[in-house]
Amino acid sequence: MSHMLDQRGVATISGYALGNAAAGGIGQGRQVSLATALPPADGVSRDIFSIDGGRVLITGLLGEVTVAIPAASIDFDLAFDPDNAGTNVALATALVCDSDAAGTYYTLNDTFGGALVTSTANVLLNAILEEPFALGEGDIVWTTTGAGLIGTTARVKWDLWYVPLDVGAVVT
Repeated sequence: MSHMLDQRGVATISGYALGNAAAGGIGQGRQVSLATALPPADGVSRDIFSIDGGRVLITGLLGEVTVAIPAASIDFDLAFDPDNAGTNVALATALVCDSDAAGTYYTLNDTFGGALVTSTANVLLNAILEEPFALGEGDIVWTTTGAGLIGTTARVKWDLWYVPLDVGAVVT
């Protein structure tokens, strides 16, 4: 197993045995969900998950469009906003999500900070990351760009899987 820790305190861990917990892996860990939510307004960030009480290993993330996104110029991105000050760290860069239908899935790709991965066929094989990463206390924030969401009913549900690395660490 190898660890890479950058100056912002974000660790990427490779070679970690996620697999079946009964077979010696850690499984996917705990799941926490954000009920279907309206995307934030243009240029505004919304906290979708909060990490408190210590460090966690993020093993997966899945977004699902539950009410269609309009045909407009709209991008989504995800970032980590650490509690200990400093600047936000990109978890996933902008994804064009114009006209995404209900049932479209979004997830992180295996390049830290790379573009969100999308699937429009109600099938997404990689919601669980091949290379999980550690985050300290802070918030995972969702940002949209594009004014096309104004007055729409578009909705996205988010699920996150994690393993606590410190006693008392939790994601809500």
